Amino acid sequence: MILHDRIRIQAPASRVWDILIHLDSLPAWLPKCQAVLLESDPPLQIGSRFCIERTWKNHTRIGDTVVLDLQPQRCLSWREEIRDPTRPLIAEESFHLIPAKNSCLLKHSLNLQESGIPFAVQLLMKFVHTLGQPVGKTGLMKLKDLVEAEPSSP
Repeated sequence: MILHDRIRIQAPASRVWDILIHLDSLPAWLPKCQAVLLESDPPLQIGSRFCIERTWKNHTRIGDTVVLDLQPQRCLSWREEIRDPTRPLIAEESFHLIPAKNSCLLKHSLNLQESGIPFAVQLLMKFVHTLGQPVGKTGLMKLKDLVEAEPSSP
């Protein structure tokens, strides 16, 4: 199952990119993310490794993450393997920037095809994602707020 989302951000792609690759900002906008630990030396590049600490229903899980694709101001994707003794989860997440005049479109995809999530649950997730209304702000909405709150460079 692959979930897609997109949002228009009123800022240049370069400003969105700066926040996207600044891993310390992930807890401010990435759903369920509490902390990030970089295992590779900066700057972020293909093959860089980091851990994402996520909390679901009062349980903390660590995701071992590797950068799969990085094209400055265009694309960032990673593969996360969440350590869970009962049900390991594998997900690939991608962010694509499409610049426009004074704004950019940010496309996001979450690939759960190798996730180990039962097919019936995947169908339910897809149904809710497609037809449901978000409760609170989505990760992309939070990222948009973060980017648009930053002052523009002269």
